[in-house]
Amino acid sequence: MKLKIMAIWSISSLMIQLFIITISMSETINEQLTLVEPNIKTIGTGFPSDEAGLSAYVKVEALTANEMNETLKAFNSLVQSNSEYTLGTVDNYKIYVSFSGWVIAYLSQNIPSILFARPDSSGVNNLLKSPIAKVLNYINKSGEYKYYHFKYPEAKHMMIISEVVNNGYNQFYIDLPTEYTYYEASYLIYQNSTSSKGILKVDNNQIVILNNSKKSYGFYDINTTLTPDIAHKISIESSYNVVYGKTAIIYNK
Repeated sequence: MKLKIMAIWSISSLMIQLFIITISMSETINEQLTLVEPNIKTIGTGFPSDEAGLSAYVKVEALTANEMNETLKAFNSLVQSNSEYTLGTVDNYKIYVSFSGWVIAYLSQNIPSILFARPDSSGVNNLLKSPIAKVLNYINKSGEYKYYHFKYPEAKHMMIISEVVNNGYNQFYIDLPTEYTYYEASYLIYQNSTSSKGILKVDNNQIVILNNSKKSYGFYDINTTLTPDIAHKISIESSYNVVYGKTAIIYNK
């Protein structure tokens, strides 16, 4: 069984119902990430797996001492640098680089996983890829980007639903199958201007309103807010200007 998503948008009095994707002035986009466990034993003892949450990673061939020194140019700050690995931040994201060729950018476990997505974009526009690409650029290497959540090792899938509305209203319905296992549901709402008064609601219950701020994020309670086997309506509203809303669900079939 698939997670069922219905998107609804309206222009004036016109209302059209579509499945999964609506392309219009207001849009709803559904994207999927597959979560793949890396070979933990080869990452190295210095990687903080008890701290890392959603992570993006690339595995390349082992680095030379000169290449490792070159990667340091990408870092904004260093937490640890030794003969096995470097741990620090690149573009304000935590990142781990090992001599064995692992490059891992990650969010902390207490941070909603949806924050890996750029807030002011109609789709995901993955922010965890940027610090990895910057590191690899200094050593002229590339590789396949993969994803994993170290807090939820059994999770295999992540669904991201993105909404955009410009001075109006946008919504979609989501029905979570009871036979799936859910690990995390999180949200992100962003507005270009503090005058937009962006609102996020679930089943007409207000989750957050942006008054004098541009961004808000947090966790949904799956047991009470997004109870499985019920079609829930998730909506965003804007009284002025553009508002972006994103919802992420981490699960396993």
